[in-house]
Amino acid sequence: MLVVLSVFFFDKIHVDDPVGAVSVHCVNGVWGTIAVGLFAAPEALGYGNSMVGLLYGGGFKFLGVQLVGVAMTCLWAFGLGLVMFYVLKRLGLLRVDAKTELKGLDVTEHGQDAYASFQFFSNM
Repeated sequence: MLVVLSVFFFDKIHVDDPVGAVSVHCVNGVWGTIAVGLFAAPEALGYGNSMVGLLYGGGFKFLGVQLVGVAMTCLWAFGLGLVMFYVLKRLGLLRVDAKTELKGLDVTEHGQDAYASFQFFSNM
């Protein structure tokens, strides 16, 4: 359910994510990390965990640790992505030319059409 709602949200705000990777990896990763801070059961204490989740009476400390982890991961990924995509754009490696984009990367890169029944007509 979270993936579906997330895909709809990113489509609505016009994020270019045709395969839903942000929804699957980022949104669910964030939720999974926060969920540990909420739902870590006392039974998990025997597995090297020294904290219990908020909903099991553990207080906000463990949830806070998880939230800091989410924030640092987001900052790292955003910062590194910003630098990486800036360099790729400056080197001219970020996008293909318009003709190749219209023809399709499946044809130009792999030599075959992934969607044989789909046709896109262009004046190029």
